[in-house]
Amino acid sequence: MHYQIRTTAQSVITLYVLPETTPIASSAQTNCVIPDHVLQYVGDLSQAFHTLWLEITAMPPDPDTTKCENSASGELSRQSDSTQSENLRQMAHALTDIVPAYHTIAFAYDSSSVSNSIMKRAILASVAIIKERWQQPHSKKPSAAARQVCLPVYYGDEVAWDLPELCGLTTLSKRDIIQQHQNGIYRVSAVGFSPGFAYMQGLASVLQFPRLSAPRVQVPAGALAIAEHQTAIYPQASPGGWRIIGHCPLPLFELSKLGGHHHGTASSGSAESLLTMGDEVRFQAVGKQDYLAILRDNRGYFAPSLRTVFPAELADG
Repeated sequence: MHYQIRTTAQSVITLYVLPETTPIASSAQTNCVIPDHVLQYVGDLSQAFHTLWLEITAMPPDPDTTKCENSASGELSRQSDSTQSENLRQMAHALTDIVPAYHTIAFAYDSSSVSNSIMKRAILASVAIIKERWQQPHSKKPSAAARQVCLPVYYGDEVAWDLPELCGLTTLSKRDIIQQHQNGIYRVSAVGFSPGFAYMQGLASVLQFPRLSAPRVQVPAGALAIAEHQTAIYPQASPGGWRIIGHCPLPLFELSKLGGHHHGTASSGSAESLLTMGDEVRFQAVGKQDYLAILRDNRGYFAPSLRTVFPAELADG
């Protein structure tokens, strides 16, 4: 992999990551399909940055490196001089968020507490530390395989609002479109737009169409949609311009699980988002009765935006 680092917004620095043979693309070119191994690498690198960030933040102001040969402070001392170590500490205390997406990792920071140049040097130094960790025999290496997630989907007429139009655009039947979508293996390439909204690339070419020319004012939570080369599920009710072909009755993001900074990581009891960057996702069609049973179990999450569609099933009580 090779890297470039740029200031992309006020108090935001972006690290661009791509294979040696691929030129660095600008942020305006994220509509292109990014190779799966790059998505996995960027997701792993982001998690490693987060771990290193927490380790540096927890270090004492003046660590006694002679007694910390196996600690993060000892490692920093071995790999960098005192100036670099101080830069790393300033970076860690100034960081407010780490956001991976496609082939980039964005670092948001408090620009009032550290300079842009120090942040850039510290980020690149962190890359070197993380790469050396991966090369050590007993260290944690990047994941060999993506986390696999299977999500139930109901493709019924009540929730598949744009299937009829897609049949006209593709000359395929509803059954064919559902089969094409369900047969896909999708990779989460970014999480954004709204909390828990996972952009998943890998949509079959026959289903690739632009977004709607006039976005809907309200799309229900759980709506499964497609646009261009990607598919996604709306985690919350919101405006949206993607073409809706079904509904997933599982919550993708729950405010009740918020508790500090998780930076897109998924862990039991503290996950912000069901899906995280690099995940491999499949969709499994379910019948109406099975779908409604799952929907009822999660009525508190879906009732506000789907009560008019399924009034009896999502009634209080």
